[in-house]
Amino acid sequence: MAMRAPVLQVEAVQARHGHRPVLGGDTADEGIRLRLDAGEWLALIGPNGCGKTTLLRCIAGIHPLHAGHIRVLGHDLRTQPLQAKEGLGMAIAPEALPALLSARECLQLFAAARGLRTVPQASLDLLESLGFMPWLDWR
Repeated sequence: MAMRAPVLQVEAVQARHGHRPVLGGDTADEGIRLRLDAGEWLALIGPNGCGKTTLLRCIAGIHPLHAGHIRVLGHDLRTQPLQAKEGLGMAIAPEALPALLSARECLQLFAAARGLRTVPQASLDLLESLGFMPWLDWR
């Protein structure tokens, strides 16, 4: 039986804000490592400033890696960013959304940032099932 690739694999990841390390350290041994297989859950718990959000931003391809690799469904985020990002979903706090845009415009903006021409039908179907469609064009 062939072994399936993990849903998420983080290998020796290091990230910095400027010259200051915020994830991992200075050597590959000090990088963040984790593996998440299908059906598994993961909670990131820690004090403010310990790197939880930076790690999530790295996984989403928003924050650059200083070292290491991230694979989503077997696709390397650096060499296959579109394929890797197609396997991701990320909720953004409402206060972090661009001002003066409707929900539809925000979805279009985020789809374009992921290299997609349109908002995925699965996203629109989810909005419909949750009853959010009446507010899609509100600012």
